[in-house]
Amino acid sequence: MDGGREKVPGAICRKIAHAKLRGEHEIGLWGNGTQARDFVYVTDAAGCILGITASSYDQPLNLGTGTATTVAELVALTSEIAGWPVTVRREDGPAGVEGVQARSTDTTLVAAHAAWKPEVSLRDGMELTYRWVYDQVAARG
Repeated sequence: MDGGREKVPGAICRKIAHAKLRGEHEIGLWGNGTQARDFVYVTDAAGCILGITASSYDQPLNLGTGTATTVAELVALTSEIAGWPVTVRREDGPAGVEGVQARSTDTTLVAAHAAWKPEVSLRDGMELTYRWVYDQVAARG
């Protein structure tokens, strides 16, 4: 939870947890918030991997939900989960840190060959993640 090495969901949870604990209502983020990604909760990812390894399919495929969510949408959702309204201040990060504008997944192959579909909604996964991150941040003071 230190140093900003986590991925987007963890970073947003950490920043909102810090803001809440400090009584602040602004967080800094790299980029403009329109970057979109396909977020999968860890237990769903593990279930998919197990499904693929149990199958006879031996080609590359993408694991995902098939739904793109923007960083701004993820901030709004996490803020709602935390019960702590925040605004976003754009910060400059290292060159190229924003990455590609959008990345989502075609789930046709994974559904067909792993007999898998995600079970944990984005909201439920973010609620679990936020609670865990908040507890980690609060414990470190």
